Amino acid sequence: MDQKEGILLTEHFENFMTIDGESTWVIKDYNASTGYHWEYRPDNSGTTQLLEVVTLHPATKAVGVPGKIGWKFKALRNGSGEILFELFPPGQQQAIEKSLYKVTVK
Repeated sequence: MDQKEGILLTEHFENFMTIDGESTWVIKDYNASTGYHWEYRPDNSGTTQLLEVVTLHPATKAVGVPGKIGWKFKALRNGSGEILFELFPPGQQQAIEKSLYKVTVK
């Protein structure tokens, strides 16, 4: 089996990406049974592009067991930008939590 590598973005630190570099990921806990959901908010820097979203469900049928959700990005052009996610409760339009990832593309 071929093992692929990638970069996991870290909140609270400056993250570095390279054009044509490894896949870059943000991974969050996700639990569909709670109704809470994360939304990606792109910035206008043009430094990164969202490529895909992957949801990993738990292998059990037990209710309330969390999975993970991952967003895969690529670097588009040199510069600085931000990748922002907001957490929304069920049926609400006001975010209760924000996660900001600062990126520098070289």
